[in-house]
Amino acid sequence: MSFYRPNSKSRRDFLIKLSSGITAFTTFSMVPFNLEAESSIKGRTTSPKKVIIIGAGLSGLAAARELNKAGHDVTVLEARSVSGGRVKTLRQPFADGLNAEAGGYMFSEAYSTANQLISELGLKKEPVQFPVGGTAYYLAGKRMVSSDNLEVLPFDIRPEEAELGAMGLVKKYIIDTLPPDINNPNNWSDPEVIALDKISVEQYLKKQGASKGAIDLLKTTQYYATAPEKTSMLAVAKSDFGLFMQGAPFIINGGNDVLPGKMAADLSGKIHYGVEVKKIAYNNDGVTVEGMRHNNSMSFDGHHVICTLPCPVMQKVNFEPGLSAGKKNAIENYPYLKVTRGYAQVGSAYWKSEGLGSMAYTDKSTFVYTHPTYKSFGANDRCIMEAYMDGDESIKWGKKDKEEIINHTINTLNAVHPGLKNHYEGGAVKDWTYDPYSLGGPSWAGPGDISKYLADLQKPEGRIHFAGEHTTVLRSTMEGALRSGIRAAKAVDKA
Repeated sequence: MSFYRPNSKSRRDFLIKLSSGITAFTTFSMVPFNLEAESSIKGRTTSPKKVIIIGAGLSGLAAARELNKAGHDVTVLEARSVSGGRVKTLRQPFADGLNAEAGGYMFSEAYSTANQLISELGLKKEPVQFPVGGTAYYLAGKRMVSSDNLEVLPFDIRPEEAELGAMGLVKKYIIDTLPPDINNPNNWSDPEVIALDKISVEQYLKKQGASKGAIDLLKTTQYYATAPEKTSMLAVAKSDFGLFMQGAPFIINGGNDVLPGKMAADLSGKIHYGVEVKKIAYNNDGVTVEGMRHNNSMSFDGHHVICTLPCPVMQKVNFEPGLSAGKKNAIENYPYLKVTRGYAQVGSAYWKSEGLGSMAYTDKSTFVYTHPTYKSFGANDRCIMEAYMDGDESIKWGKKDKEEIINHTINTLNAVHPGLKNHYEGGAVKDWTYDPYSLGGPSWAGPGDISKYLADLQKPEGRIHFAGEHTTVLRSTMEGALRSGIRAAKAVDKA
């Protein structure tokens, strides 16, 4: 299996720079599989249903738009005061023209459903500008810089692994070893494919011959391997290698939350904000959803419900009658990534004068990014730096107050790019781990979790249908969220 060489020179250049240890965003060849956009409901219904949709994230909005276009009566209940769910763009307190993605980070040209919707809504895409320059690391309490020589890093890797570079290791131990049709999301339950769910990313890498040092390097530099011992290899193979990396990454002009904003605008008057759902009751005749808004009780009746709440939030909802044992077990045990994101606006990209690129890494489950990702920065350009904290780092810092998190962000960024404190202009924080309406970032299946839980997460319970990125094998992707919403809408239309 060899790299697919796209026509874009910038992408070819980027592949070369991947050897310096930056996160892998690439495309590679597999058995051709044209992932078509999720098909829509055909025509207008002759038997309109009253459908209550819980959650105005991408999956809920996709379901609502689909049913609304088909002639059904939809009501969307959203606990927050805005749409988007875990797609969130920060514009404040940053200078005019600057923003940072705090939720869903990048789309891919391989996201067929998302791209179709983006085109339909007339939104503009901004290609991600790939990093240029060396990479800074802060490992074992020391700062170091690497251009393409991994031997300067404190990882016990074999000489031949050091020569390959980070992306070469990814190609050798992952890309070249995956089943050829891993980019088909519909075959996840096939024996050869589902077998990947039985082992962790760490176990898979060891099986392919990776040294402990190589695994530690990938753990430090690859977002999908940040907790390799706790991550299902199937989830990584399908979502990251089989989908996201099959196309060039981009964000939406003006911020990714422009997409859910446009979708919500199409549902004017049908979205009720500030409603926390407390109870969902259903029988053979219909459903009743009870909620609270500013200490006032509210009740909504309908024929069907589509629930898009993340599993940790769903656990707080009272279902009458109770959910099946399989569904309840899946909701209570499906893992979610813990994520806290700290931001610092700086007056200039001062690290450019050192010949460094816009990404950096630490051994503290923290990645360093620069926003906006579609812009190429000169040394004198104002921009936003991010310390992306996950796992234990998020659990530790996410519960602290905003100023403490910002100070930690400043210290982390200053460790990899000394001098930040002289350029710092303001900061922001988005914690997902302790956000009561998410209680975590995206779903993050561990070894065996897809086999044990995915089918139960997908199936309806009476008149209640379920959607969200956690109900697809394309976990943690905006494409998976959209597809799940449309899938649930079609099921309700046919019910």
